[in-house]
Amino acid sequence: MDKKSIALILAIFVSLAGMYLGAYLTDVHYKLENNEVVEETLPCTLHPSFDCDLVNKSVYSELFGIPIALLGFFFYAAVFSIAVFALWKPMYAEVPLVITHGLTLFSIFFSIYLFYIAKFVIGALCPYCIMMYGVNAGLFITTKILVKE
Repeated sequence: MDKKSIALILAIFVSLAGMYLGAYLTDVHYKLENNEVVEETLPCTLHPSFDCDLVNKSVYSELFGIPIALLGFFFYAAVFSIAVFALWKPMYAEVPLVITHGLTLFSIFFSIYLFYIAKFVIGALCPYCIMMYGVNAGLFITTKILVKE
């Protein structure tokens, strides 16, 4: 298997992880919005500076009234779809992969912004959000490999 195929398969699995995290955090967001009970999870209770609920119900958790986690879910679904398409029809995938790489670069900067907001404005970190930042970094790296080939 060549380097490009491996990078595409990695992008598929990393985007699936991002879709899971996005779906989970969207569910938590709407539960908090509706004052429903949210299950306490280990990553969110490891240290007092971790508070998933505080981050996920802040005014910064939405963009134009849409949860950022939901936007992330759709972003990861799009990356997943493009990676599957690139495996299926590699001769037509160059432009979509370049665009996807540009979007993953934007996601890195957006992750830095969200980390700053969580840490210094809200005063708490969400480990699940940090995992999503890692997903963004993983997708940036895999798409960088794909556009470099």
